[in-house]
Amino acid sequence: MHHYHFQYYSQRAALTMMAGCLVVFLAAVFIVMGQSFFEKNIFALLLTVAAPTLLFYGQRHRVVKEGEAELGDNFVRIAIQGREENVNFFDLKSYRIDHHNGATLTLHFRDGRSKLKVGANGIYSDPGEFERFCNHFERVLIVYNRDVANKVVRRTPFLLHSYMLLWLVVLSVAVIAEFVVSMGNGRVLKGSFYTMLLTVLGFWWARYAAGEKEKRYRRAVDELDPVHH
Repeated sequence: MHHYHFQYYSQRAALTMMAGCLVVFLAAVFIVMGQSFFEKNIFALLLTVAAPTLLFYGQRHRVVKEGEAELGDNFVRIAIQGREENVNFFDLKSYRIDHHNGATLTLHFRDGRSKLKVGANGIYSDPGEFERFCNHFERVLIVYNRDVANKVVRRTPFLLHSYMLLWLVVLSVAVIAEFVVSMGNGRVLKGSFYTMLLTVLGFWWARYAAGEKEKRYRRAVDELDPVHH
């Protein structure tokens, strides 16, 4: 049996904090726009960015929670936020592990009870121990699935779905079209263009990283279950 003690983030607390940062940002913009002193002033930009940034870094520790897990050959116990799940793999219908600046594990049960979802993100804390747990959990399930009829289904990671690829292609085409049209008309590219460009590039990089994780999973399957084909 293996024991893991990890940090994860509360989704509700994270959403609340992000909403607070947005409110602070909009308030800062409103204040700046109403003061002639800040007109076309670098301090205006610094204020609108610094206010929500300081709030985020000052409060992000409230988002981080402590959790633990025990992993055996045919079961897993996960304790988070006052909820403890003792899961026999026989009762587990499917799972999904999404890797993006950390990892998110989602478990779906055969009896229809509420899914269990827990994630660790590098924005808030060190996701290393939770990622190690997820990697070990997946290897244990590969071995478990070799000898059972009701296998635990592995769902495709979110970033590797075909619709995500289509979405990224559409966004990429839109960014390229905006660049070509702006250059052709002699227009100066706005800040929103660079924001979109960085966002698209970030998602392409995240998809590439998820693809590398997928290759590692396939190698693990070949190693631990060579007759799976």
